[in-house]
Amino acid sequence: GYRARGEIEHASGFTISDFRYNRVSAEGTLYRSFGRSVLAGRLRLGAVRALGSTAEAVGIVAPEGEPVLHPRRRFYAGGSQSVRGYGENQLGPRVLTIDPDKLENLGCDVSYEAVASCNPNNAGTDPEGNQVLLEDSDFLARPLGGTSVAEASVELRFPMWRELTGAVFVDGAIVGERNTLSLGGSTAAVTPGF
Repeated sequence: GYRARGEIEHASGFTISDFRYNRVSAEGTLYRSFGRSVLAGRLRLGAVRALGSTAEAVGIVAPEGEPVLHPRRRFYAGGSQSVRGYGENQLGPRVLTIDPDKLENLGCDVSYEAVASCNPNNAGTDPEGNQVLLEDSDFLARPLGGTSVAEASVELRFPMWRELTGAVFVDGAIVGERNTLSLGGSTAAVTPGF
């Protein structure tokens, strides 16, 4: 069998929306059986563009004149229903964050106005005078999402023993900031598994 789904979204001043954008996405799956085995394939494509009037509506000054796009309208990839070699939403643009308590231990002022001047590479001291250093585990990757996505998966499911079923698969995706067809500013991965 097969299944196909498409979505077109528009949000603007006409629709009384603060965050204004145009978004299109499509997804299709195909299943073919071969005896007791099943070959499944999935393809997902999408793109979203923020409209320049968003900044006026929400009062945000965007960096370098870029239109503002709500994070929930961006595209994410990675996880059990996507590219299984990555954590949930971890394939694509990300930013590293540090727990504010850790920054305070380094002597940083974590108020909104001052945190930008904090240099986490400088060693601080704790209240007992011990040197505090940042460890790799102190940095947490937070997904930013992308403005375009192309994602595909092929999976073969087969019987192994009685009710036990096995599967081999290859997942892949590219999540980009501009145009999916251009690899510049995009993150791509292919992950096989079983």
